Amino acid sequence: MISGSSKHRPLNLRDLAPLAELVARDPWISGRSRWSDKRWYLDGKTPGRPPFSIHWRLDGVNAELANELKLLAACLLLPRHADIALQKFSNGPVIEIALVYLARFMVEERYESISDLDVAAFAIFRRHLEGAASQPFDFLTSETYPEDDCDEAGDFSSQTGSDRDVAADDIEVDRPTFNFVSLRLKPWSWLHQVQGDLGRAGVAVNAVGLFESRTVASMAMQMSSEGL
Repeated sequence: MISGSSKHRPLNLRDLAPLAELVARDPWISGRSRWSDKRWYLDGKTPGRPPFSIHWRLDGVNAELANELKLLAACLLLPRHADIALQKFSNGPVIEIALVYLARFMVEERYESISDLDVAAFAIFRRHLEGAASQPFDFLTSETYPEDDCDEAGDFSSQTGSDRDVAADDIEVDRPTFNFVSLRLKPWSWLHQVQGDLGRAGVAVNAVGLFESRTVASMAMQMSSEGL
Protein backbone atom coordinates (compact mmCIF):
# COMPACT_ATOMS: atom_id res chain seq x y z
CA MET A 1 0.00 0.00 0.00
CA ILE A 2 1.13 3.57 -0.59
CA SER A 3 1.10 5.39 2.70
CA GLY A 4 -0.65 8.73 3.13
CA SER A 5 1.57 9.82 5.99
CA SER A 6 4.04 11.65 3.72
CA LYS A 7 4.03 15.39 3.14
CA HIS A 8 2.10 15.03 -0.11
CA ARG A 9 -0.95 12.81 0.15
CA PRO A 10 -1.30 10.58 -2.92
CA LEU A 11 -4.35 10.46 -5.10
CA ASN A 12 -7.14 8.29 -3.70
CA LEU A 13 -8.94 6.17 -6.26
CA ARG A 14 -12.25 7.36 -4.86
CA ASP A 15 -11.36 10.71 -6.46
CA LEU A 16 -10.75 9.37 -9.98
CA ALA A 17 -11.59 11.80 -12.77
CA PRO A 18 -11.44 11.56 -16.57
CA LEU A 19 -7.88 10.77 -17.61
CA ALA A 20 -7.25 14.08 -19.36
CA GLU A 21 -8.28 15.90 -16.19
CA LEU A 22 -6.00 13.74 -14.06
CA VAL A 23 -3.04 14.39 -16.36
CA ALA A 24 -3.70 18.14 -16.27
CA ARG A 25 -3.94 18.06 -12.49
CA ASP A 26 -0.66 16.12 -12.22
CA PRO A 27 -1.59 14.52 -8.89
CA TRP A 28 0.84 13.12 -6.36
CA ILE A 29 1.40 9.39 -6.67
CA SER A 30 3.43 9.19 -3.48
CA GLY A 31 5.02 11.57 -1.03
CA ARG A 32 7.90 12.07 -3.49
CA SER A 33 6.52 11.63 -6.99
CA ARG A 34 3.88 13.19 -9.21
CA TRP A 35 2.04 11.68 -12.15
CA SER A 36 4.28 13.36 -14.74
CA ASP A 37 7.56 12.16 -13.23
CA LYS A 38 9.72 9.82 -15.30
CA ARG A 39 10.21 7.64 -12.23
CA TRP A 40 7.64 7.04 -9.53
CA TYR A 41 9.22 6.55 -6.09
CA LEU A 42 6.76 4.61 -3.95
CA ASP A 43 6.13 5.27 -0.28
CA GLY A 44 6.90 2.53 2.19
CA LYS A 45 10.21 0.81 2.75
CA THR A 46 11.65 -2.64 3.23
CA PRO A 47 14.59 -2.71 5.67
CA GLY A 48 17.89 -2.92 3.87
CA ARG A 49 16.42 -2.01 0.51
CA PRO A 50 16.36 1.31 -1.38
CA PRO A 51 12.91 2.80 -2.07
CA PHE A 52 10.87 0.85 -4.60
CA SER A 53 10.05 2.66 -7.79
CA ILE A 54 8.63 2.40 -11.30
CA HIS A 55 10.82 3.75 -14.09
CA TRP A 56 8.57 4.68 -17.01
CA ARG A 57 10.72 3.60 -19.96
CA LEU A 58 8.11 4.28 -22.62
CA ASP A 59 10.15 5.38 -25.63
CA GLY A 60 8.04 5.37 -28.77
CA VAL A 61 4.77 5.21 -26.83
CA ASN A 62 2.23 7.92 -27.61
CA ALA A 63 1.22 10.25 -24.76
CA GLU A 64 -2.30 8.84 -24.48
CA LEU A 65 -1.13 5.26 -24.10
CA ALA A 66 1.65 6.26 -21.70
CA ASN A 67 -0.91 7.90 -19.43
CA GLU A 68 -3.25 4.92 -19.71
CA LEU A 69 -0.45 2.61 -18.56
CA LYS A 70 0.29 4.97 -15.68
CA LEU A 71 -3.40 4.90 -14.80
CA LEU A 72 -3.35 1.09 -14.77
CA ALA A 73 -0.36 1.12 -12.40
CA ALA A 74 -2.04 3.73 -10.21
CA CYS A 75 -5.18 1.59 -9.97
CA LEU A 76 -3.03 -1.25 -8.66
CA LEU A 77 -0.85 0.72 -6.23
CA LEU A 78 -2.95 3.59 -4.93
CA PRO A 79 -5.27 3.33 -1.92
CA ARG A 80 -8.94 2.57 -2.38
CA HIS A 81 -11.62 1.47 0.06
CA ALA A 82 -10.27 1.48 3.62
CA ASP A 83 -7.00 2.85 2.18
CA ILE A 84 -5.96 -0.61 1.00
CA ALA A 85 -4.28 -1.04 -2.39
CA LEU A 86 -4.54 -4.08 -4.65
CA GLN A 87 -0.76 -4.45 -4.89
CA LYS A 88 1.99 -3.92 -2.33
CA PHE A 89 4.41 -1.07 -3.01
CA SER A 90 7.19 -3.68 -3.15
CA ASN A 91 5.58 -5.04 -6.35
CA GLY A 92 6.36 -1.77 -8.15
CA PRO A 93 9.36 -3.27 -10.03
CA VAL A 94 7.22 -6.22 -11.11
CA ILE A 95 4.52 -3.90 -12.44
CA GLU A 96 7.22 -1.95 -14.28
CA ILE A 97 8.61 -5.00 -16.09
CA ALA A 98 5.16 -6.24 -17.09
CA LEU A 99 3.81 -2.89 -18.32
CA VAL A 100 6.96 -1.89 -20.21
CA TYR A 101 6.81 -5.25 -21.96
CA LEU A 102 3.15 -4.69 -22.83
CA ALA A 103 3.97 -1.19 -24.09
CA ARG A 104 6.68 -2.52 -26.41
CA PHE A 105 4.28 -5.09 -27.80
CA MET A 106 1.65 -2.41 -28.42
CA VAL A 107 4.13 -0.16 -30.23
CA GLU A 108 5.27 -3.08 -32.40
CA GLU A 109 1.69 -4.01 -33.30
CA ARG A 110 0.55 -0.35 -33.57
CA TYR A 111 -2.07 -0.48 -30.84
CA GLU A 112 -2.59 3.08 -29.65
CA SER A 113 -4.80 2.58 -26.59
CA ILE A 114 -5.59 0.04 -23.91
CA SER A 115 -9.08 0.02 -25.42
CA ASP A 116 -7.59 -1.56 -28.56
CA LEU A 117 -6.66 -4.66 -26.60
CA ASP A 118 -9.33 -7.28 -27.14
CA VAL A 119 -9.43 -11.06 -27.39
CA ALA A 120 -7.93 -10.96 -30.90
CA ALA A 121 -5.09 -8.74 -29.66
CA PHE A 122 -4.44 -11.19 -26.84
CA ALA A 123 -4.02 -14.01 -29.36
CA ILE A 124 -1.34 -11.95 -31.12
CA PHE A 125 0.26 -11.09 -27.78
CA ARG A 126 0.36 -14.75 -26.84
CA ARG A 127 2.20 -15.61 -30.06
CA HIS A 128 4.68 -12.80 -29.36
CA LEU A 129 5.20 -14.07 -25.84
CA GLU A 130 5.73 -17.65 -26.94
CA GLY A 131 8.31 -16.49 -29.47
CA ALA A 132 10.04 -14.16 -27.02
CA ALA A 133 10.20 -16.83 -24.34
CA SER A 134 12.15 -19.14 -26.62
CA GLN A 135 14.58 -16.49 -27.90
CA PRO A 136 16.81 -14.92 -25.23
CA PHE A 137 17.57 -11.75 -27.19
CA ASP A 138 14.21 -10.95 -28.76
CA PHE A 139 13.36 -7.23 -28.99
CA LEU A 140 10.73 -7.72 -26.31
CA THR A 141 13.07 -9.42 -23.84
CA SER A 142 15.94 -6.96 -23.80
CA GLU A 143 15.25 -5.47 -20.36
CA THR A 144 18.37 -4.14 -18.70
CA TYR A 145 17.45 -5.62 -15.35
CA PRO A 146 16.53 -9.14 -14.23
CA GLU A 147 13.27 -10.86 -13.60
CA ASP A 148 11.75 -10.88 -10.14
CA ASP A 149 10.76 -14.34 -8.99
CA CYS A 150 7.17 -15.40 -8.46
CA ASP A 151 5.57 -18.49 -7.08
CA GLU A 152 2.65 -20.32 -8.62
CA ALA A 153 0.17 -18.14 -6.76
CA GLY A 154 1.65 -15.07 -8.42
CA ASP A 155 3.40 -13.55 -5.39
CA PHE A 156 6.74 -11.93 -6.11
CA SER A 157 9.83 -11.72 -3.94
CA SER A 158 12.59 -9.14 -4.24
CA GLN A 159 16.27 -9.66 -4.92
CA THR A 160 19.13 -7.83 -3.27
CA GLY A 161 20.95 -5.19 -5.28
CA SER A 162 23.98 -7.41 -5.81
CA ASP A 163 21.76 -10.33 -6.89
CA ARG A 164 20.06 -8.10 -9.43
CA ASP A 165 23.39 -6.87 -10.79
CA VAL A 166 24.63 -10.42 -11.30
CA ALA A 167 21.37 -11.60 -12.82
CA ALA A 168 21.32 -8.64 -15.20
CA ASP A 169 24.42 -10.05 -16.88
CA ASP A 170 22.95 -13.53 -17.11
CA ILE A 171 19.69 -13.41 -19.07
CA GLU A 172 17.69 -16.56 -18.58
CA VAL A 173 19.02 -19.35 -20.75
CA ASP A 174 16.30 -21.86 -19.86
CA ARG A 175 13.40 -19.97 -21.41
CA PRO A 176 10.51 -20.40 -21.63
CA THR A 177 10.09 -20.46 -17.85
CA PHE A 178 6.93 -20.24 -15.83
CA ASN A 179 8.05 -16.97 -14.23
CA PHE A 180 8.91 -15.35 -17.54
CA VAL A 181 5.52 -16.14 -19.07
CA SER A 182 3.42 -15.55 -15.96
CA LEU A 183 4.82 -12.08 -15.33
CA ARG A 184 4.06 -10.91 -18.85
CA LEU A 185 0.53 -12.30 -18.82
CA LYS A 186 -0.38 -10.41 -15.68
CA PRO A 187 -1.33 -7.03 -17.26
CA TRP A 188 -4.23 -8.72 -19.03
CA SER A 189 -5.63 -9.95 -15.74
CA TRP A 190 -4.97 -6.55 -14.16
CA LEU A 191 -7.02 -4.91 -16.91
CA HIS A 192 -9.93 -7.14 -16.01
CA GLN A 193 -9.39 -6.56 -12.29
CA VAL A 194 -9.49 -2.74 -12.43
CA GLN A 195 -11.80 -2.24 -15.42
CA GLY A 196 -14.27 -0.36 -13.21
CA ASP A 197 -11.62 2.16 -12.15
CA LEU A 198 -10.37 2.56 -15.71
CA GLY A 199 -13.93 3.05 -16.93
CA ARG A 200 -14.50 5.88 -14.46
CA ALA A 201 -11.47 7.58 -15.99
CA GLY A 202 -12.89 7.10 -19.48
CA VAL A 203 -10.69 4.17 -20.53
CA ALA A 204 -12.74 1.24 -21.82
CA VAL A 205 -11.47 -2.29 -21.29
CA ASN A 206 -12.38 -4.71 -24.06
CA ALA A 207 -10.07 -7.60 -23.14
CA VAL A 208 -12.65 -9.27 -20.93
CA GLY A 209 -13.34 -12.92 -20.33
CA LEU A 210 -9.77 -14.09 -20.88
CA PHE A 211 -9.36 -15.45 -17.38
CA GLU A 212 -12.94 -16.20 -16.39
CA SER A 213 -12.36 -19.96 -16.54
CA ARG A 214 -8.56 -19.93 -16.16
CA THR A 215 -5.93 -18.29 -14.02
CA VAL A 216 -2.74 -16.59 -15.13
CA ALA A 217 -0.82 -19.35 -13.38
CA SER A 218 -2.58 -22.17 -15.24
CA MET A 219 -2.14 -20.47 -18.62
CA ALA A 220 1.52 -19.73 -17.90
CA MET A 221 2.08 -23.32 -16.83
CA GLN A 222 0.59 -24.59 -20.08
CA MET A 223 2.56 -22.18 -22.25
CA SER A 224 5.87 -22.83 -20.51
CA SER A 225 5.33 -26.60 -20.58
CA GLU A 226 4.54 -26.56 -24.28
CA GLY A 227 7.61 -24.44 -24.97
CA LEU A 228 9.90 -26.74 -23.05
